[in-house]
Amino acid sequence: MKSTITQSIKILLFLLFSILSFSTEALAQSSTVTTDKLEYAPGQYVIVTGANWLPGETVKLTFEETPLIHAVEYLYATADLAGNINNSDYLIQVHDQGQEFKLTATGLTSGYQTETLFADAFVAGVAPVLIPLNFNIDGNLVSTNTVPPIVGDWLTGPNGAGVLTNAGVPINPLTTFHLTDLYNTNEDNFASGKVNDNPNILTWVTNPVGDKVDVNNALIHFSKDAFGQQWIMVGADHFSNKGTVYIDFEFLQNKLEITGTTSGGFISSGPDGGRTKDDFILTLLLTNGGSTAGFFISKWTEISPGVFDYVDQTLTLGTLNAVFASVNTADGTSVPFGAFGNITYEKNTFAEAAINLTKVLSAAIDPCKSFGIKTLFIKTKVSASSSATIADFIKPIQVTFALGVADAGPNQTKCSAGSSTDFQLAGVATPSPGDSVSSVKWTVVSGTATIINDTTLNAIATVSSSTATIRLTVKTLNGCESFKDVILTVTPTVPCAITPLSNDNVCPLSSNTYSAPDGMTSYAWSLSNANGATITSVTNSQNVTVAAGSDCNKSYTLLLTTTSNGCSSSCEKIVTVKDITAPTFTAPANLTIYTSATCT
Repeated sequence: MKSTITQSIKILLFLLFSILSFSTEALAQSSTVTTDKLEYAPGQYVIVTGANWLPGETVKLTFEETPLIHAVEYLYATADLAGNINNSDYLIQVHDQGQEFKLTATGLTSGYQTETLFADAFVAGVAPVLIPLNFNIDGNLVSTNTVPPIVGDWLTGPNGAGVLTNAGVPINPLTTFHLTDLYNTNEDNFASGKVNDNPNILTWVTNPVGDKVDVNNALIHFSKDAFGQQWIMVGADHFSNKGTVYIDFEFLQNKLEITGTTSGGFISSGPDGGRTKDDFILTLLLTNGGSTAGFFISKWTEISPGVFDYVDQTLTLGTLNAVFASVNTADGTSVPFGAFGNITYEKNTFAEAAINLTKVLSAAIDPCKSFGIKTLFIKTKVSASSSATIADFIKPIQVTFALGVADAGPNQTKCSAGSSTDFQLAGVATPSPGDSVSSVKWTVVSGTATIINDTTLNAIATVSSSTATIRLTVKTLNGCESFKDVILTVTPTVPCAITPLSNDNVCPLSSNTYSAPDGMTSYAWSLSNANGATITSVTNSQNVTVAAGSDCNKSYTLLLTTTSNGCSSSCEKIVTVKDITAPTFTAPANLTIYTSATCT
């Protein structure tokens, strides 16, 4: 009997422990943590709740951002008698904008662990630029406002201007770029490589890429606001909204070119590991199901002597309202110029952003920096890491664009005006927000030139050498000193001449050939005050034939304009019609008259 009771107790205890074990396992599997929203703005608190934790235990809350710029942060919550947790102490900071967060909850007694995701997303908004007036960042390409205030977009709408035609052609190709790439097929894609690899060792092949990293269109527009601050609007698409994609807009201060036709590599003239110190990347992030776009900025930085890498930069309070970002949140977003074979986008396949570069570069890179951007390079990658694998790309394009405090204007070329040639300088000084210009000064770096009004932005440089480099130096009250150079080139003009130089008189109705100098780009012959003279040959070759009129003592003027190296030169020759042939007389044969001595 005792044995039977003992056995029964053992069975009962086994069942009890089995039930408790099952309950504990089930509880662990059902422990939850969640946030009240998926996306937050700076200044908002993240309200964390959870359930099915051990009553009374402490739950550790780990906040880890991506990309990891700031240290991991920890908070704690205590489960109540029902196993619920609550915490509202995590405050979203301005520098968190564009970051994605992983929240991991760990029970310190039970060991239960679970996680969730949220983001400090940039919000949609209107960039206060002048062209087009008020650029709308709302995930659409067409200006959709039907009532004031006026807002522009990529394409003109009912109440706002655009920067592209409906065919996708930039209205001003100096400030707007529409780049395209093949999709869903074998095309130019990276063979291998990472974001931070030296571009000179990167290779590409003709291969397909995954749908989520396959790009068809990339859009870029530069514009300034009423304060002279430089904004950039960017937009890009990807073939599939299944998964997360990162799209890089890389700004290089030196030239990057692609080599090969069906495969090849890249040639970069960047001196610092294939790039130039302070090159930067603006990254758009599209997440599966997200209603906004993420945004990051990273800078090419010397992390140890001679070693460079892209380092993520922190946005500060001064960049509040300096970045707007959005994705298209509904199927059927209109794209008149076409994308992936359609004229509409599926939701979450197009992202756009507007960035105040004056504020962002000042805060994230250097408030005194002046950039001369020469190459734009757009590519996709699989994560936010500087060592992320790169996938698709659009062939790099060459641009001439100045950013930062000092802008000396684009390089200029003019035809020679004689012993000296005047150039109108058009400098721009754009101090960082909160700073102001204290002085500007133009100086001659090389060549022979004099500068009139050298302490004003709109000075005149008188150049007497073939080239001259002129420097604009801008100083600010906060101690910045920044400069930018402009190269002025004088193209020699080849003198115009009509040969033969003599032969100013011709006979009536005669045919006369004239010649221009060799090696000209173009020739243009014509007659003025022809007085019956006509050109009987073509008028755009080195030689021309003129038939003189029939009236003597009349003249015609032969005109010539030649072009060489983009410079034209004109000259003329006045020819008089005269009967300059001496008269001739033919005498008869000799005549002998008979004489006789007897003749009387």
